Amino acid sequence: MSAKKKPVKITDALCEAWSEFARDSDQSHGTYPDKDVRGWRRRVGKLRSTWEYYRQYRRAGDVVTLREVIGHFPEMKTLTARKEADLIAGKTAGGTPKRSPSRSGWPAQPS
Repeated sequence: MSAKKKPVKITDALCEAWSEFARDSDQSHGTYPDKDVRGWRRRVGKLRSTWEYYRQYRRAGDVVTLREVIGHFPEMKTLTARKEADLIAGKTAGGTPKRSPSRSGWPAQPS
């Protein structure tokens, strides 16, 4: 079981270093949360890195988990992914989280 990682300010230079290190070692694989945007994180795997927004909140007494894949590094740069995560965080705070209709567990959008 891996220890929880401290949030860091994610930059393109840091992502390049993580990618380089991930090819050589299994120790760098995992999830890295951002210090500035709550819920935005980078998942580093053996073959690629994924930007995602992850948040748990309560709705009508139930815990709801929101996980949205934003993109992949290096196709999507850090600044673009950060802006997209800010948009999703704003919609979640406003009560209208971004919903993926293809995901199971989400109710259909009202017409």
